Amino acid sequence: MEAGSLCHAPKREAGPWEAEDWPGLLGPLLEDCLESLFTWPEDSKPRCPDDLLWTQVVPFPLCWVCSSWNQYIKCWKGAQSVLAARGEGDTLQAPTSAPKLGGQPNKTRSTYPGRGFCSGCLDYQTTDAVDFIDSDLAGSHSSVQSSVFSKELKKFCKDMELDEDRCIKMNDGNKIPAVGFGTYSPDEVQKSKCEAATKVAIEVGFRHIDGAFVYGTEEEVGRAVHEKIADGTVKREDIFYTGKLASNFHRPELVRSCLEQSLKKLQFEYLDLFIIHMPTSLKPGPDLLPMDENGKVIFDIVDLRQTWEAMEACKDAGLVKSIGVSNFNIRQLEMILNKAGLKYKPVLNQVECHPYLNQSKLLAFCKSNGILLEAFHTLGSQRGKMWIDLSTPVLLDDPVLGAIAKKYNRSPALIALRYQLQRGIVVLFKSFTRERIEENFQVFDFQLSAEDMKIIDGMNKNITYLKLTPLEDHPQFPFRDE
Repeated sequence: MEAGSLCHAPKREAGPWEAEDWPGLLGPLLEDCLESLFTWPEDSKPRCPDDLLWTQVVPFPLCWVCSSWNQYIKCWKGAQSVLAARGEGDTLQAPTSAPKLGGQPNKTRSTYPGRGFCSGCLDYQTTDAVDFIDSDLAGSHSSVQSSVFSKELKKFCKDMELDEDRCIKMNDGNKIPAVGFGTYSPDEVQKSKCEAATKVAIEVGFRHIDGAFVYGTEEEVGRAVHEKIADGTVKREDIFYTGKLASNFHRPELVRSCLEQSLKKLQFEYLDLFIIHMPTSLKPGPDLLPMDENGKVIFDIVDLRQTWEAMEACKDAGLVKSIGVSNFNIRQLEMILNKAGLKYKPVLNQVECHPYLNQSKLLAFCKSNGILLEAFHTLGSQRGKMWIDLSTPVLLDDPVLGAIAKKYNRSPALIALRYQLQRGIVVLFKSFTRERIEENFQVFDFQLSAEDMKIIDGMNKNITYLKLTPLEDHPQFPFRDE
């Protein structure tokens, strides 16, 4: 797909926009924009039905995010009216056939008059007004001033787009693959399988590997990556590796030490992304989960703004390309964003997110601040006893998800993964089985309809699989906030 940039969406409850949602919010803003785009004939300013501009949902080719044929936010009649007012009649013709499906780049895209988003792809959908007429048509009509477009509206209308490598551009200009392979292994048996599974993932096509200091698998992951580099499958620059700052390294003087230990285990010169694993600081020392004599976790109190400054220093030192956070709530994100002297914004926030916990408010906040949301537990969980609430329902057994999966002839897992991608969320997936790894990489090969996206939205129950009972009394515990 064409290269693009991260979407900055307006603050609004999550859910695909319908045409009737637009008038009060976008009408005046878009009218001002159109005033600057066209020299209107005296007393003949064209208008759409109901005196609204750019509010029609009409068939348009090729979603700019997923390359599928669906409904697109465009003002087709408005565009025709503009040309009619100029005496140019029906110069602009709607296409009658759908382009090729399957999420592949469409080289004929520039021949279609405009671009848009299918109503399932983004929770917040809009369109770049300057592209509503094909570039060739724009070149032949002097009235179309494509370069004249308010900076405010451009910022408002930025869109999340996948490029041809299925990556998303982050707010620091670096790109992250939209689907990542997780390497958390809850026990020694699974840790022993991690190296082989990582090699399979790379062979299948995964280029985004998600790891962490506390997982205890970085040596295995590093060996897997280096083996696939040695056999010519990939180069180091092809791999996007995420590492995480452990909670007992939050003190600013310890941040770099944690990063350097990860680099040594991985045998990497740099990390592509380094994120604060949890906002809950723990007592420094060799024990990742330090306990007192009563078996209670020993907390530490650290100003996370100072931790963030140390993260920024690691980026400046070239040890990591991008920095972000994980399991932060809105209040904690605001604390970082409002920090005096902030040098780099977090590029993403990695959180639990799935149809039972769709994180709509957090997603809206992150989009409005140029921060990607990255989802773990996208398929529910693997029911590990230590950190998972085993009383929760099994997501992939949900009959609603099963019915949609049957409709598309896909697995429930693929439906759950595709749902997140169409919301503009980076998704993580984990398996030790080649068959499942191969199957779930097919998430780019189909598109959910707007109706099915709404049905999955309706599955939200605010159910969390992640169980962090030992940390609930921590003053920085993130999940007390709504």
